[in-house]
Parts: sequence; C-alpha cells; structure tokens
Amino acid sequence: MRKLVTYSLAFLASLTLSSTVYAGVSNYDASSDGAMPACANGAVPAGTNLLSDAVCRTTPTVFKVTIYEMGLCTAHPFANGTGVTMDKSTCSVVFSNTAGSTADIASSIGGEDALEGDSFPPPEGTFKYPYAIMGTSFTVNTKVKGEVGTAFATKTYATAADGSYTDVTAGGNGVDFVSPLANFGENKCFSGYINGSTGVGTIDGYLTNTALVRRDDADYDAVSDICTGQTRLVGVFDLSNPFTITPITRMVKFNFVLTDYGVQVEVNNSGEANSGKVKMISSAPFSAYFEAVE
Repeated sequence: MRKLVTYSLAFLASLTLSSTVYAGVSNYDASSDGAMPACANGAVPAGTNLLSDAVCRTTPTVFKVTIYEMGLCTAHPFANGTGVTMDKSTCSVVFSNTAGSTADIASSIGGEDALEGDSFPPPEGTFKYPYAIMGTSFTVNTKVKGEVGTAFATKTYATAADGSYTDVTAGGNGVDFVSPLANFGENKCFSGYINGSTGVGTIDGYLTNTALVRRDDADYDAVSDICTGQTRLVGVFDLSNPFTITPITRMVKFNFVLTDYGVQVEVNNSGEANSGKVKMISSAPFSAYFEAVE
C-alpha cells in the first residue's frame, strides 16, 4: 500500500569512524576511535588545531539523504561484518521505494516528516538489528566560526560546492555540497565500517552495489582512493536493548540523530600556516534508531 512512513530528529551520542578483513572484504573498526568533539555554540573549539585529527562536528542546515529501504532483523544481515552479501532471511521490510525517497532531514530537526514509499506492517517479535539502505552521497550545508582563541575566531565559514569552504563573514550563506561516501579507509577498499558507538548500541555501515553485495579489496581505484561499483550504503544497527513489535504497534519510527552531528569541520592544524582556520566542511557520520510506536 502506498503511504507515508515518518521519521523524526533527536539528540543522541553519534557513531564516530584498526581494520579487519574477512573473505576479501575489509572493515574499518571504529571501536577504538575517540569521540569527535562538537563545534560548541557554532564555533570550532579552542585547541582543535592541536588534535591528531583537527576536526569537530556540527549541526547542518541542510542534510539530504536518499532512502531506498528500511527494515528489522533478528540476526545481523552482514554477520557482524564477516558477510559479503546482505542476508535478509531474518529481516522484515517496513519501508521501500525502489526509486529512492530523498528528504532534507535537517529541515525537520525537533519534529517529524514523512518519506514517500510503500510501508509494510512488521510481524510481531523482538528485533535487535534495524537497517536502512541509502544512497552513497549526502548533501550538506552549514555555517561555523573559526577556532576560538585564534586569529580566525571572528570569521564565519560556510560550505562550498567543492567541499572546501567559503568565507561569509561579510554576510551570505554557503552553497550545498554533495558529499560522496566511497571508502571507509584508505589505500584499498574498506567497504565496511563496524562498531561505531551510538549510545544505544553500535552501528555498522556497508558500501554495496544495487544487489547489496559488498565491494571487496579488488574493487578499488587507487587514483581516487575509492571503492568502485558502490551505489548503496547499508546502515545496520545493533541495539543494546532490542525493541518489540506487539499487536498494538501502529508505527515504526526511524529517528535520525543530527543535532551536533552530520557535518564535520576541519581546520589547519598547529603545524600548518593559518592554524585554526577552517579549510574543509563536509558530511560526517550521523546516528539513528528505530522506535515501535503504540
């Protein structure tokens, strides 16, 4: 039946980005990553230029994503990172749009909006592994001030079409940047991102083709440092507390977590000229979780 599936925005500790290899596919293991600091009060925090990764995360004003499918599983559809092809034998689809439903998630922060597509009632049961199948690019836009305590603290920077930045201190806004996600690592194809922390469990991401087969080590363009043939990003959530569908469940809600997440801002580090100046604004990991609404 053609109808709407809702999504909403909430605040939650996000996933962040050692590697593991299984059967020709490689994973970036995020379990040992430190948390990326927030760009507090719309500015890069003091000391960011001293970090090994001189980045912070902030809330986007635009965050567009295309969603093809969402569902619920009782077992991990990629076998906790060891699987090559998505196994949906224990899964139930709750939303589908083969053409993809594109939404600007940032426009609904603090509220709800709807995805256009086919929705399906899930069977009764307890589900630990919700998933979402998305496109591999995210369109973002935002503004942020330079690093506190540096000569650039009074400057305002915004997104640029090439993923760098534009100085809008004198006024104006940035332009939308289409930020591709084509590799979770470097120097070979890392098609898996596993064990990202969400505060309610962990999240994995997998770069696949349209048949939901992961890209392997051979699917690699060394010039661009990307995985080739990837057209889908599959996010799989491993919930610490699985949720249950009952006879009175009326809706499954997909909650994106975007406040202080979704965009990362990189500044020149302490070893570079113009330390603390913004040099790149691009998409960053978000988090999400499912709810059974009765």
